[in-house]
Amino acid sequence: ITDLQTSDDIHHPYHGASGRTLQNGYLTPNLFLNKAFFSKVNRHLMANSAEYLQQLFGLQGKTAVVIGGTGVLGGAICDCLASAGAYVVVAGRSAEAGGNRVKEIQDAGGSAEFIAADVTSSDDILSLLNQCVSSGHIPDILVNGAGVNAATPFLEITQEEWDRIFNINLG
Repeated sequence: ITDLQTSDDIHHPYHGASGRTLQNGYLTPNLFLNKAFFSKVNRHLMANSAEYLQQLFGLQGKTAVVIGGTGVLGGAICDCLASAGAYVVVAGRSAEAGGNRVKEIQDAGGSAEFIAADVTSSDDILSLLNQCVSSGHIPDILVNGAGVNAATPFLEITQEEWDRIFNINLG
């Protein structure tokens, strides 16, 4: 923008009929849009958009721990974080589902590992943290994506079922 205020001859999307961009530091009164300029700018932005988005939102060098990463929604979150460049720790109860998620992330070019953890067990959560730290992956991002529901109608839920849902979803 500084150049626009000091130069009369730069190619700018707006220019007067005289072909001059600026007059006394201001755009000339009779302006028209230069489509070729915007086309060139759009091609440049599209070519560099992945790099630009990585600079703005990239997670290179960050570690994301996704509790519930073995589930559908948690797994999708794992995929997104990995595609943004994060090292992903997939945490959940199912070693099979966790292993599959890690393989999918690695096949797509990401980095991930599975650590078994049951969100209802404070010992498991402490073990998860200790394993992350001991492997050099101190968590920068934590997603608590663990959750369950019940098919039982609300007024028919037993205290035991209520406690299970509450402990997993909010505990």
